[in-house]
Amino acid sequence: MRNGRRIVDAHIHSFPYIDGISTRGKTQGTKNGRMLVNGVEESFIPEWLADSAFPIELALNYMDKEGVDQAFIIQNSVIGDCNEYISEAVARYPKRFFASVQVDPFSKDAASTLEHYASLSRPNVFKMEISEQYGWSGMHRDLRVFDSPGMSDLWDIALKYKMAVMFDTGLIGTNGYQTEQFAKLADAYPSLPIIIEHGCMCKNDFDTDSELRPQWDAMAELGRKENIYMGLTAIVETAGNMERAMWELEHLLNIAGERKIVWGSDIPGNMRFWTYNNMIEWAEKAPCLTERQKDLFLAQNMLDMFK
Repeated sequence: MRNGRRIVDAHIHSFPYIDGISTRGKTQGTKNGRMLVNGVEESFIPEWLADSAFPIELALNYMDKEGVDQAFIIQNSVIGDCNEYISEAVARYPKRFFASVQVDPFSKDAASTLEHYASLSRPNVFKMEISEQYGWSGMHRDLRVFDSPGMSDLWDIALKYKMAVMFDTGLIGTNGYQTEQFAKLADAYPSLPIIIEHGCMCKNDFDTDSELRPQWDAMAELGRKENIYMGLTAIVETAGNMERAMWELEHLLNIAGERKIVWGSDIPGNMRFWTYNNMIEWAEKAPCLTERQKDLFLAQNMLDMFK
């Protein structure tokens, strides 16, 4: 509890090392928060993470310090396949953590892998990193989350195990920004909770590119569908400043409603810019939210979608 309020972080990362893949090639952790991408070293997480890792015990320490009750451990392709690591972490700390499952949707064992890990613990999130910059839509240019062959098998499994599906779309106008595909998926699977993360990526400068705002508006409008939730993980960072983040929160609140907005932190990556306390505090102080709405935003909405 934090000041008498339950806090559930819908989006953290925890991993013993970096060993993944991105659109630019293989990724491998080095030291001091850095990794190699196709042989070129770059910063990824805070430099004080000497082993370029964020193990579950360290995540738990930060949660305890800031009064975070529970967290969903979310995956992405850059970090690598953490299905087994996360499954074991949830088994060790079942009252603190919830799992996510990640598969390459075009791999031959995607469906069997998803079903295996989905069956191990609930609630559970099926994370789809489809950003062109880092994820599957950059590696598979023809990927369409609803129309591509084999995708219905994955959605059927997610529905069977009462998972929520979380999408990181990447920037507006890129290959992962598949508004029409999300709409098709939501209509075909009305009982499947769908989370569109990072506030639909309100990152680009609407003021200098007149084509971006209509695309963002179209994605945000999906929040009117009963089973589409707006994830606002790390939006102070993605929006660029606190003023725009608050505008975005209020705007998505008005579209999706108070029961379909979800808070997450995205630690440890954005701890390069903010403290964990800062990431919670901006939501606690949001002027557009009542105290009851803050309870929903900071915990209950994420949990309720699995009921």
